[in-house]
Amino acid sequence: MARQEIDIVPSEFVGRPILTNGDADFWGPPNFLARVWLENRSNVVVLNGRYRWEEPKPDFTTFQLDTQQIVFDIRSRLGDGWYFVQFRDQYDLDLAAQQIPGINRGLQTVYESNQGIVSNIRAQGDSYGGWFGGADDPVVDVLFNRVFFTVSND
Repeated sequence: MARQEIDIVPSEFVGRPILTNGDADFWGPPNFLARVWLENRSNVVVLNGRYRWEEPKPDFTTFQLDTQQIVFDIRSRLGDGWYFVQFRDQYDLDLAAQQIPGINRGLQTVYESNQGIVSNIRAQGDSYGGWFGGADDPVVDVLFNRVFFTVSND
């Protein structure tokens, strides 16, 4: 019967969203919102992400990306009888609207921290595209900090 502390750095994530509203053409820098959180699902720790790009004026072009990634499966790593006890820290980032600076500048840093789950978020917004001028190509690149949690078999 023992408790054990596990630490893991989730893999970098790069993704492209899908168009959910508007004409696919940002008219200037969009607002970017992100939420990243961990949850325990029957001894499997899952990393969830929701990333959203919103044009702040009509036609309100919006792109969104929802992600899930298994960070840790307790049973496959430690065997039967082990279960999740707690996260050591708060691992939930809810990033309010940030304007992605610049047009056609590629990935721009919108968040940095050495605490919590997310280390760095870079996002691309307006890339002189859309139905009338090509294709805007929003993208997000997320780096993570080390995650600490406790498991037990007692």
